[in-house]
Amino acid sequence: MMYSTLIATPERQNGASQVVTQNPAFSYSMTGGAKALGLLWRIYRRAREEAQIRLAVCELDGLDDRTLKDIGFYRNEIEYRVRHGRGQRR
Repeated sequence: MMYSTLIATPERQNGASQVVTQNPAFSYSMTGGAKALGLLWRIYRRAREEAQIRLAVCELDGLDDRTLKDIGFYRNEIEYRVRHGRGQRR
């Protein structure tokens, strides 16, 4: 079964309108497509965050022990501090 939908376009403001025929199965696939796009965006953001974390860990790991001590880090807790902040040490 086909449905007709009135779509608002810039011409609609001038009194014109555009009629578009939609297939219900297509609209469901668009919803699935939107979900897939959202999933891909979350994966991209997480990968970007992980890359930033790794870069920070590498930069801090390149510092000598005295410099790390000056900023309050021990070498064995660099990754934990980068990921979780400067809270309580474990």
